[in-house]
Amino acid sequence: MQAWALACAGDLDGALGPLRSVQRRVQADGDVWLRGHTDLVLARLLARMSARDGDPNAGEEAVQLLVDASGAFAATGDRRRYRQCLLELGRTSADLGRSADALHWLEAYRADTGRANAQGRQLWAEMFVRRSRLREAERQTAVLRRHALEDPLTGLGNRRSAERRLAGLRLGEEPLSLAVVDVDRFKEVNDGASHTEGDVVLRRVADLLREHSRTGDEVYRWAGDEFLVLLPTATEAQAVAVMERLRAAVAAADWSDLPLPEPVTVSIGVATAPEVPDDDPEPVLGWRTLFESADLLLFSAKRSGRNRVRAPGGSTGDDGRPRA
Repeated sequence: MQAWALACAGDLDGALGPLRSVQRRVQADGDVWLRGHTDLVLARLLARMSARDGDPNAGEEAVQLLVDASGAFAATGDRRRYRQCLLELGRTSADLGRSADALHWLEAYRADTGRANAQGRQLWAEMFVRRSRLREAERQTAVLRRHALEDPLTGLGNRRSAERRLAGLRLGEEPLSLAVVDVDRFKEVNDGASHTEGDVVLRRVADLLREHSRTGDEVYRWAGDEFLVLLPTATEAQAVAVMERLRAAVAAADWSDLPLPEPVTVSIGVATAPEVPDDDPEPVLGWRTLFESADLLLFSAKRSGRNRVRAPGGSTGDDGRPRA
């Protein structure tokens, strides 16, 4: 530290003694890299003194120390400092008037720098290829994940996606409603027209459900012609109003471009898990129980004439009016 401070202050002669003392101590007890680093520092100081005083002896000593330092850095794999030593050997030799030696060291510096640049380019190319492969793997993973959780026909989340979402819900913290939607007489659509027209019906029903749901509601294709609508924060009355809007949208849609025996309608069952206070002793419903309740209400809606929404508190018929 003393030598460093003196050198920074411009007192090169004062710095030389402490630095030689450090160099002797490190040569006796230090490892190879540290010995090389100490030789490099002392060589730089001597090179400055040689340039200042025109002292060739200090310059010659600096050259020898730089040779030793370059060997230490090469042995320890510190190629950056090894190249720095070569560059300083070239400069110091040139200052001493030894042009041939300077050219030798600078050629060695250029060659090693070229190899380092070539290795750097090769490493960059390898990293670029690895990054491209990683991105492709991530893209393929995303595609597989989407295929695993998305219904390919409608683009909605599939049953696996719905079950994962439902399993993560914490019922009872706030109202939540679940609606099961079923296309009425869908088997007759497939039998009377074709499965192609049946697919068109399912896609159009899915689009209508998405279009007329509230922001934040989630629509899934559960199975076949059955859909699931999750209505967060919705009370039973709110859920029935939303699902009545969806039912009416499907019933009012233009189906004349398809060879269908009659316009498409849907029946809907709605079940609601109310908000449960923390001190309420009643157990909180699980999502499977909620789904089973909505599915039973869907069955009741179909038996009551189809094209209607049914909830525990009553139902709306095909005219949109509440019914007991």
